[in-house]
Amino acid sequence: MTRNTGAAHAGGEIIVFVDSDVAMESDAVANAVAMLRADARIGAVCGTYDAEPLIRDSLIEEYRCLHQYYWLAEHEGRIGTVHTAILAMPAEVFAEIGPFNPRLRHTEDGDYAARLCRHYEVHSSTRVRGRHDHDDTWRVVLRKVFHRTRLHIPLYVRRRDLPGGIATGPRAGASIAALLALLAVPLVLLGPLWLLLPAALAAGSLLADRDLYVFVLRRRGAGFTAYFCLVHFLVNAVIALGAGAGVLQWLVSGRFRRLYDRGEPVVAVRPTGAAA
Repeated sequence: MTRNTGAAHAGGEIIVFVDSDVAMESDAVANAVAMLRADARIGAVCGTYDAEPLIRDSLIEEYRCLHQYYWLAEHEGRIGTVHTAILAMPAEVFAEIGPFNPRLRHTEDGDYAARLCRHYEVHSSTRVRGRHDHDDTWRVVLRKVFHRTRLHIPLYVRRRDLPGGIATGPRAGASIAALLALLAVPLVLLGPLWLLLPAALAAGSLLADRDLYVFVLRRRGAGFTAYFCLVHFLVNAVIALGAGAGVLQWLVSGRFRRLYDRGEPVVAVRPTGAAA
């Protein structure tokens, strides 16, 4: 894995991981280092995204950018996961926890957080910010949301405090209601009154994320907010679908249940410095 390789060749006291599609603000590294040095209990500092994309390619990318900006800013402070797109940590902490598990795809951050949070605090800060070139097609966004949710299920079973998507109360409700609303649409064939069921479920899904929609409305106006609501409703439905697929897979597959078992130990590198 690229992050492990970078850490193995680092040469300072702080390691800073930055994804290739992220451009950090000029003061982001200094702010992250200051936070780490101010409190020895903090084992990692995660950055957040700007509300504007690094490269403006499509409306779906603008949706993704605003949603991620809002979600990350909402969880500023101590968190129970790590956001690896912008991540700073002392080299000695990385050596203690060990490298990212190279056998995982989509969920290596959740696995790393489960190991890291046993010993240290992880904090997210809007003072450590960068612009992200988000996914810019419906196919990529929906596929990524589905598989990330599905593959997180064995980890959520072990650590139910992990934030995000189906794992948190209001978002879980929004996701489940969105999927049930879509599944209930065929009931309209039984009579017009049956339309009330999917309509009520859809309204419940939207109300669960009302603060997010108010934020988008104030920032981008009514037209884009209507588009945002549609996309987010479908994303929520896909999250619930991914969770359902993950639960079924967890029930029938012992291998899937052991997805986060370490198996053969992942050899820890012993970095002495900073990698970006």
